[in-house]
Amino acid sequence: MRMKKLTALDITKLYNAEFAQLIARFLEDFSKSDLEANTDEDLKELMESLKTQLPDFNAASDQVRASGESAKIVQADSERDATLRALKDALKAYKNTKVHSEKEAYTALDLLLSEYKGVETNSYEVQTNRLANLVERLQSEAYKKHVNELAIAKFVERLHQANTHFDELFANRSFLLSQRKKYNANELRKALVFDYRKICNYVEAVANVRKDNFYTEMLAIINNSRKYFADTVLSRRTKKKEAKKESPKEE
Repeated sequence: MRMKKLTALDITKLYNAEFAQLIARFLEDFSKSDLEANTDEDLKELMESLKTQLPDFNAASDQVRASGESAKIVQADSERDATLRALKDALKAYKNTKVHSEKEAYTALDLLLSEYKGVETNSYEVQTNRLANLVERLQSEAYKKHVNELAIAKFVERLHQANTHFDELFANRSFLLSQRKKYNANELRKALVFDYRKICNYVEAVANVRKDNFYTEMLAIINNSRKYFADTVLSRRTKKKEAKKESPKEE
């Protein structure tokens, strides 16, 4: 008699989102089948456990992605620092000007910017507030004429946009994190993997012992989703190998 086997799948190679999809697809395929969960109470209990754990695991994965917003925030902070440097560089171009009106404008603006020296090293919130204040002053009647004289209004506007963009990202991330429970994605994944493997191994074993179509069909349902993600892992591995072959060797 031919052995019924699980489709080989290295679960450790799946990203969190893919592993969640594997579980969700398995549960969905089962729900669409004609099989009755009550046929095996032990198996039913394990599947209910998967259903219960999956939402928390998805939330944990979302939390990881949300904390990944930190990378966007760092990038946004770097970009606003760059716009501030660009403003300073644009102003510096007039340092040695001999035109009286330009010299007057340069002196006034250079003195103003000196008040914000080292702002880049401030905490995110403090830097945001100080830069917002700087932009507000640069656009005020007291300094607007100097900005226009040196034609650097576009640099002021870019700083304003960069600072606003950062503030929106930071505020959104802070709100999301305040609304979330704290999850440990790794621990939740371990628990899910443990129960999922228990189901797979149990069904495979019973399908080869009992003459019961329930377990044979159940194994087919499990293998359906495993085959898809096994192909995904293989495709990713193949692409990596091809990329290595194509990359130029160092002399």
